[in-house]
Amino acid sequence: AEFVESQQTVDHLVYRGYRYRPKKINLTTVNWICVRGACKGSATTPADPGQGSAVTEDNHISHAPDPGELEVFTIRSTMKSLAVERPAEPPRRIVADAITGASQVKM
Repeated sequence: AEFVESQQTVDHLVYRGYRYRPKKINLTTVNWICVRGACKGSATTPADPGQGSAVTEDNHISHAPDPGELEVFTIRSTMKSLAVERPAEPPRRIVADAITGASQVKM
């Protein structure tokens, strides 16, 4: 499981090729729902990351995982983080670094 910041600065869960947004945060668990509106996919993780990253999921019957969508989402999130970390850096350098970083992860 991986947590990636969305454009609204809310963490999204990326797991087995699907992306989830938080639905409900309890004391011990976080309930997630698929970011695709019509999909009934859901997942549950421990609320405390120190408790491990066990994920339970179900109900992704309306669509298959989309690796391209996840890669675009991850690159966009990386660009945003790099822009905040290096405000004086030219945008073309930030874009290049984000794309290079994504390509290296796939290898």
